[in-house]
Amino acid sequence: MFINFWYCAATTENVGEQPLQVRMLGQDFVLFRDSAGSVHCLNDVCAHRGASLSHGKLQGNLIQCPYPGWRYDGSGACQHIPTLPESSRIPARARVDSYPTIEKHGMVFAFLGDLPEDQRPPRLEVNEWGDDGWSSIVQQWELGYPYMRAVENAMDVFHNDFVHPEFMVPDAAQGNREVPLFDFTETEWNTTFMTRLPNNELDDSVIPSVEGDSIAQVNTGHIGVSSYFSFVQISAEQRLCLYFYATPIDRLHTRLFLVTTRNFMPGEKHDQEMIQGNEHVVMQDVAVIGGIRPYTTPANNVTELLIAEDRGVAAYRERVKEWTAKGWRIDSAALAADEGLSVYAVPSPARKESSNWVINPVPLI
Repeated sequence: MFINFWYCAATTENVGEQPLQVRMLGQDFVLFRDSAGSVHCLNDVCAHRGASLSHGKLQGNLIQCPYPGWRYDGSGACQHIPTLPESSRIPARARVDSYPTIEKHGMVFAFLGDLPEDQRPPRLEVNEWGDDGWSSIVQQWELGYPYMRAVENAMDVFHNDFVHPEFMVPDAAQGNREVPLFDFTETEWNTTFMTRLPNNELDDSVIPSVEGDSIAQVNTGHIGVSSYFSFVQISAEQRLCLYFYATPIDRLHTRLFLVTTRNFMPGEKHDQEMIQGNEHVVMQDVAVIGGIRPYTTPANNVTELLIAEDRGVAAYRERVKEWTAKGWRIDSAALAADEGLSVYAVPSPARKESSNWVINPVPLI
């Protein structure tokens, strides 16, 4: 798990009038809206005696701890301590980490790290959201395997022949075709490439077929450590775009958000068909990925035999090594050895300005 990336924390509809606890990167966070409707994300541990802020309640624009009644604003600063006289100054250490948020595409994203704004990695943007002629849906699942396995599954495009045989690849070509990766590109933050499929026929039992050309094109890639996409050019006119946000709940569990946009089968009447199709595909992946061993991605490629078709997987692993070298990787072994005896916080940007904090930052490699 890594700090200093954007993670999808929740869907917009799930952040309402009450504080919402969300577990990410093995830590607990609280999301809440202020009176203007803006979403804030704080570390969920009160600086006083460690109570869960998400179990408290909102008092205007402040979130009130359920235990001592301390109230914090969206910046994480404590603005009210009931036992202090009004003339007393609130201690500077009476604060919790606050994380930048962005609400877009029907989801709430939080930047979980301490980098200043101009140094943060990019987010995966949903380019067609709200455009004329496009329909969109948002789904989510909780998966019993690490998020890196989900990303690598997307970068392994040949698995489609065997795990999703009813989609896009005719029976005669399944498991019996080369899968060259065109326009293979690597940058500091992403790996992208394009593949071509033999035809565009879809199984009517899963989602309705659409008419088009005989060759389909798929653009695939990851953006950062946990977001990835698959853009399917089904025909000259019809496109299906899948945006995945795999948020680590902890070292072994993932909360997967999926935004699907399409410029065919328009409107809400076809949304349910797309939802069912996505559910079918994701569960096919779950059945296989859940059985991969070891649970976590190997530290090196020696214990796996990667071949040319695994170029996308290998490139993603190289990016992971680079981000580890930056000192952004959480020391999961140290957290596990601690066995909950200590409390930690993902460091926020405010820690670059001051080291005077009650809660220690998560251990990093």
